[in-house]
Amino acid sequence: MLAKTLRLPSSEFRKLKKYGQVLPGKEFLVSYVRPNFPAGVRFGFVIGKIVTKKATQRNLIKRRLSAAVSSFVIRNSEALREITLYVCFIVRSPILMRNYEELDSLVDKALSTIFKL
Repeated sequence: MLAKTLRLPSSEFRKLKKYGQVLPGKEFLVSYVRPNFPAGVRFGFVIGKIVTKKATQRNLIKRRLSAAVSSFVIRNSEALREITLYVCFIVRSPILMRNYEELDSLVDKALSTIFKL
């Protein structure tokens, strides 16, 4: 599970939708925005019922994404200390076909592009 300090508050999802830039992908979209105040790096996940009707599958996807993001943060903790950014993953249906290793590499590639690491 993602540490509480790294979770995006629910009140910030609307700001991301309205003001955020989007990095498109087949499995997920990544929306990100730089907040006006120094809050560090925060991550959120949106997995709608259109992806899958079963809550257990949606929760599994969220856990896998959360673990992939956590491992990215651990690997790049020094570089992320000075960055202030809100990031939200908006999941699409093809993600159901991916295992954890593939998902981890996709998340790493997307976040490396956003953070320019």
